Amino acid sequence: MSCESRCFVSFGVNNGRGRHSVNWIRSELAIKFTLLSCNHLPSYILISILVVIKVFTFPYSFIIELLSRNLYFPILTEGKNVLKSILLSLTKNNQIEEISSHFCIAGEPESSGQFGNGNVNDTYLITCSDKDGKNVYTLQRINHFVFKDPVALMNNFERVTSHLLSKSIEQNHGKDVLTLIPTRDGKSFHLDVDGHYWRMTKFIAGGKSFDVPEHDGHAFEAAKAFGQFQANLNDLGEPALVETIPAFHNTRKRFDRFTEMVSRNPKNRLNEVEDLVELFLKHEKLADAIKRPEFPRRVVHNDTKLNNVLLHQTTGKAICVVDLDTVMPGCALHDFGDLVRTAANAADEDETDLSKVQFLPSRFEAIMDGYLLGCQGMLIEKEIKKLAIAPIAITYELALRFLTDFLEGDLYFKTHREGHNIERAKSQFTLMKSMLTFREEMEELIRTKRDLF
Repeated sequence: MSCESRCFVSFGVNNGRGRHSVNWIRSELAIKFTLLSCNHLPSYILISILVVIKVFTFPYSFIIELLSRNLYFPILTEGKNVLKSILLSLTKNNQIEEISSHFCIAGEPESSGQFGNGNVNDTYLITCSDKDGKNVYTLQRINHFVFKDPVALMNNFERVTSHLLSKSIEQNHGKDVLTLIPTRDGKSFHLDVDGHYWRMTKFIAGGKSFDVPEHDGHAFEAAKAFGQFQANLNDLGEPALVETIPAFHNTRKRFDRFTEMVSRNPKNRLNEVEDLVELFLKHEKLADAIKRPEFPRRVVHNDTKLNNVLLHQTTGKAICVVDLDTVMPGCALHDFGDLVRTAANAADEDETDLSKVQFLPSRFEAIMDGYLLGCQGMLIEKEIKKLAIAPIAITYELALRFLTDFLEGDLYFKTHREGHNIERAKSQFTLMKSMLTFREEMEELIRTKRDLF
């Protein structure tokens, strides 16, 4: 079945090529008008609207547009706030389903909702149904304030996923890879009328992401998956991938940006963190612990948090590496260090009880074993020697980034409460200090095991 015939969507006006964008804009305006004038509609009328929508699956915006043009009723206040919330929710869902209609999905959307807890992009789960059953997709809006060139990012994404798929077939290792769903016009992304970039992938069933591993086996599996990920992309070839965020893991530049924000104090927040700033400045030498030009240029993930590997819900085995926005040329040590940072920590990344934030040496050993096994002999001697300092340097770097973002006004990372970035910075700095106390132990462990891989 062709993409054109498979992509019919019942949630709106369809002309065989997708929705009329003009009608969509008009409908959006109508919804906004109705919400503003909601107090002029009695509750029973608004409930009737929802019933009609549910029974006849008419587009929400179409129904509301008709009512907003033709009906005015006396003011009745009971339940209006609840109904406003419902209408806002329907508007959001309708928008997500409209975006989905631009992709080659199988079946008709029957539900959608926000998914995951990412710090940068907005992610939604779309469930469709056809005669063969249900099909589930992941829809993401790319944060183009963070990723300044979404087109280049998606070119990277497409090349990487295609290469990994070929490796999966060649190696027959049974692991899943992310699969892009193209748009109706054959592109890897959709650009909406508001200038937002969207992509869609097949949802990988049976997987679960963990912010913190439940046991050493989880850490081992994630590390092996990231090591294999690097090894499989080591022969990607030219041209080099675009750096979607230039100098992303350049700790010296992160430190310089931090000191610039301390000097400028653009949001007048410095007085809240002066003591913390002094502690960060005293560890400046870590900014030069890993200098990228001194190591081989490799294709790396650059965001190897534990939750960026899907683990099987029952077996705990690694299924797939996800969140590929920052896959670009870089240093393998940053990937290893960032995984240790997230998986060898006894607490969450933003733990406020700092007594719980402790480095776990046994977890580090499991990560090292899995990572070196997955790398398949790819690392050179110089890289192996720096495995112990890598997590310390990357934890310091992220702590810098959290505190810098706070000083800049919380522009980069999503925050869920006031002072969230301060909490993150304190937690990561505490973890870094804990790691430093185990540095010699980590280096000895590497020396005793290096020949095994």
